[in-house]
Amino acid sequence: MLRTLIAPGLLVLGSLFAAPALAEEGSGFYFGVSVGPSFLSTTIESSVGTVKDRDAAFRMYAGKRILDWLSVEFGLTDIGRASLAGTTLDSFTVDGSPGQFARTAEVRTAFQSFTASAVFDYPFLEDYYAFGRVGVNFWNAEMESSQTTYVSPDNQSGGGFYLGAGAGYRFNDHLHFRAELEYYAVGAEASGLSGATALSIGVQVVY
Repeated sequence: MLRTLIAPGLLVLGSLFAAPALAEEGSGFYFGVSVGPSFLSTTIESSVGTVKDRDAAFRMYAGKRILDWLSVEFGLTDIGRASLAGTTLDSFTVDGSPGQFARTAEVRTAFQSFTASAVFDYPFLEDYYAFGRVGVNFWNAEMESSQTTYVSPDNQSGGGFYLGAGAGYRFNDHLHFRAELEYYAVGAEASGLSGATALSIGVQVVY
């Protein structure tokens, strides 16, 4: 669902941070987007089928540099989906609870997150820098299992820690490129997820 909100959400986040930035050159406000493969830690298990636990992650974010080495950043992430396809009477478990397919169908679980984090920069070459982050993610997980005997929650939500590390390249004063490895802690075991990792590349606009 969050994928359909990426564009309007980016406009909202961008307007919140960019409006004051436009009035002040070099104010330290920035926003960006990133995309890359995601790897989901799923609690769905089956001996008769293969659980698909890799997808694509989409992220948009906005932040403010408050020191030369420290920024505060907020983001929205669609980490992707885990799924299991099965046929009639195929069995599976979700976090140890049994289920069975009533017909040929698919069990799917999707995960989205709002993040808030502190980002620490360390320059190591003239236009290159390493960075790490620590923060929290407020997640929402939804599972579709209506064609099975497993009764999943309508949706689950909660909070967990959020970590990341990566490197950036300053193309110029207003355009950066970033690559990052991120980890999201999730407590949605009953909906099929316990965590997720994303490896992303993206572009960042700096005001």
